[in-house]
Amino acid sequence: MRTPKLFTPGPTAVPAEILETQARPLIHHRTEEFREALIGATRGLQYILRTEGPVPILTASGSGAMEAAVLNLTKPGDTVIVTEVGKFSERWREIGETFGMKVVSVKCEPGEIVTPAEVDKAFDQNKGATALFCTHSETSTGVLLDVKEMAKVAHAHNVRACCVAAGRGGIRHAPYSSTSNAVGVYPRLAARYPFRSGRAWSAAHQHNQRSLRSIPAIRGLV
Repeated sequence: MRTPKLFTPGPTAVPAEILETQARPLIHHRTEEFREALIGATRGLQYILRTEGPVPILTASGSGAMEAAVLNLTKPGDTVIVTEVGKFSERWREIGETFGMKVVSVKCEPGEIVTPAEVDKAFDQNKGATALFCTHSETSTGVLLDVKEMAKVAHAHNVRACCVAAGRGGIRHAPYSSTSNAVGVYPRLAARYPFRSGRAWSAAHQHNQRSLRSIPAIRGLV
């Protein structure tokens, strides 16, 4: 059988051993066998993502995890800062606007990056902003943002920072979502969404009544 080679931002090639698991008989989701499999997957993701915190697994694309982040960390009417550096990061703006946030986009030319100084200026000009949403690896243009420095800016303004990894599972300095591309599994099958800080969990508990993708609601399932 011909095996295509994928040279795309996503999806990525799925290893043969993972493909083979899809040929096995289904197990019921309320059995101990399923519970053990889910716990094992969660612990494996904690290792990959370098966190001891809970890692809920969302059966959604990266965009679904981004939506969950916005809905769990903000509320309609909030002002949020977005680094818009390509096709994937512009989704932060689209999601925020869809759910009633005032979105301030810090933009740049394709192939360029937004600097921490520009983000800092955006916060200075928009007092009362509640969150920063950015993209670590903008795979539509190939640029990489300095997430650590972006998080420092957000924390200096006492706001939450949230970053979508976009295929790079392993950043350490902000709560973020990562997609199936990072670990080589089926697209739309396993989006990961860990909250790295207590402040993020606290905010999620305040806002979780507005979304089916409520992170606190599924936190205690495993």
